[in-house]
Amino acid sequence: MNSALPTELLPLVIAWAGITTLILLTLLWRLWRLRQRILELAGRDSRGLSIREALNQLQVLVATRQSLLEQTHRTRDEMLIAARHAEHFKRRQWAAQELFARLDEGVVMASHDGKVFEVNLALERILQKPGHLLRDRSLREILAPEDEDFFANLCANITRRRHWEGRLILHRADRSSFPAFLRLLSLLDEQGKPQFLLGVIQDLSPVEQTHAQLHQLTHHDPLTGLQNRVSFLDEVDALLNASDERHWALIILGLDRFTMVSDTLGPNLAGRILTLIAQRLKAQVTPHERLAYLGGYEFGWLMPLPVDASCTDTPLKRAQSLLEVIRQPLELKEPRYSLKLTASLGIATYPRDGRRADELLQAAHLALVHVQQKGGDHVLLHDKSMSAQAMRRFQIEQGLRYALERRQIECALHPLVMAQSGQLSGFETLMRWRHEEDRYISPNEFIPVAEETGLIIPLTQWLLDQACQHLTSWRNRSGQPLFLSLNISPRQLLDPKLPEALIGTLQKYRLDPTALMLEITESGLVGGIDLIRERIFQLAMRGFLIAVDDFGTGHSTLSLLNELPIDKLKIDQSFIRDRIPQDAEAVKIVEAMLALAKGLQLAVVVEGVETAEQAQFIRQRLPTALLQGFLFGAPQPLHAWDGLLLEGKLPSYDWNKEKGGIAPQR
Repeated sequence: MNSALPTELLPLVIAWAGITTLILLTLLWRLWRLRQRILELAGRDSRGLSIREALNQLQVLVATRQSLLEQTHRTRDEMLIAARHAEHFKRRQWAAQELFARLDEGVVMASHDGKVFEVNLALERILQKPGHLLRDRSLREILAPEDEDFFANLCANITRRRHWEGRLILHRADRSSFPAFLRLLSLLDEQGKPQFLLGVIQDLSPVEQTHAQLHQLTHHDPLTGLQNRVSFLDEVDALLNASDERHWALIILGLDRFTMVSDTLGPNLAGRILTLIAQRLKAQVTPHERLAYLGGYEFGWLMPLPVDASCTDTPLKRAQSLLEVIRQPLELKEPRYSLKLTASLGIATYPRDGRRADELLQAAHLALVHVQQKGGDHVLLHDKSMSAQAMRRFQIEQGLRYALERRQIECALHPLVMAQSGQLSGFETLMRWRHEEDRYISPNEFIPVAEETGLIIPLTQWLLDQACQHLTSWRNRSGQPLFLSLNISPRQLLDPKLPEALIGTLQKYRLDPTALMLEITESGLVGGIDLIRERIFQLAMRGFLIAVDDFGTGHSTLSLLNELPIDKLKIDQSFIRDRIPQDAEAVKIVEAMLALAKGLQLAVVVEGVETAEQAQFIRQRLPTALLQGFLFGAPQPLHAWDGLLLEGKLPSYDWNKEKGGIAPQR
């Protein structure tokens, strides 16, 4: 701090110096007079009476000097104390002015009759008005220009209690309103009489915006902007409790196979797709319905049911309309993709399927899972039997993980036989799950679960590894180009590592890509994303043979078959088994498919051949076709084929000798 004397104290110091100088001069003058008196008395009589008188006067003079010095010191101390008080007061005044100017809250000072005489910069900023438009105005013009009753009540509280605080609505210069919090005090003078009013005003707009943002984050999903799961369930419970007599339907919409889209395109692009789907669904919501994003790839939809309507017809119709919304093509610009998504919808109704939100959600989700297990793109009402099915699916999933670790999955091969010669040409590789209790779990049970959970990728890799190991030995012994046929799910096609994984396994056993035919279901070629088709082209360019499995059961078109690098068509067994040759309609369909394949120069595999008549039927119409079915025996494990093929000769089949199942002829 600067030690220089403040300018305000300079007059006091000068006065003190003058007084001190005057006292000293007076003292010197009196001493001089005393000396002169002593000299005058020195010549008088020797009795010394005049000397005593002089000494008395000297003592009086010394006492006076001492008194004057003490008074001077007291005056100096009082002046220093006054100087310190003045400096302290000045600093407090400066601090008060700085605080008044820099407060974030607005401050208004008014006389006790309500006339404003001072405002700070913060109030000017809050009200968006300059100070000269606020000073000399009535306090009411600032606080309640249009509410006389409110201001009268405020004044009454000030008179009675000397303070008031509360929330109010203020207006800015542009006539916009905003919430504020006011603290108004009545300050008294030394006699206890009202002197002036002091008001502190806080703008609550930022606080309420923060609260709104917190509410949004707490109750809504940041990606889609829709109500989140927790908030949705709370609202559903509130609506159910408030209307016991009314029926409600809770619908869960789950996007089919969207995990594949997310794994392939990445989370960012998948998030954009979910946002677009959310916008579509939001456009369908009526004022009495509720829509929420439940997480993952699922949306929740709550709708009231009319009292005079069926509890099942209304939600089913509503769900069907939502299916159509999801089915509309979705075009992405960057990167450029055309998506055709589908959805599964599960429905639960109140009070039939539950009286609480969590009960309805669980029931609707069971129906959703049931639809997805059957392929999706459908709507289903909850049924009590679904709980048992859900438990079974859970057991399958857990058991499948355990089976993969314990090598309980087995590889079985089903022969592919040439129609013209009856000679073995290749095998379809199949999975078999032998449970610990020495019983087999049907592939129809565990394959859909494996595809949905992603376990199909390691399972298929293990299956191919086992089959290729044996195929190499059989090829070397026989000298014939036997091949394997392997089913590839749409989820695997979306895996960017698929081509390299297949090539790596084949190279491990010194096999070329033509030793492997990849079967792709017909439904996997339509309704998917363009990346699936790109992956098919990648595989074909690497030398793999591509076959369309279950041909005739999906929605393939001639343009699709002509566009993709397809090598073979596998005619589904549903057209052959128990229908050929006695079913005239089936005969026409099969003949048309064989003619189509011949016209497109595509090889054909016919499934479901169980009788010699069926084999002859196919051979007469397309001798180059490959046949597959129980006519040539059931699928056999690898070691069973070792006994036939390690001798170096391929077996041939003769179905002219007998009907029904036949054994291979060596």
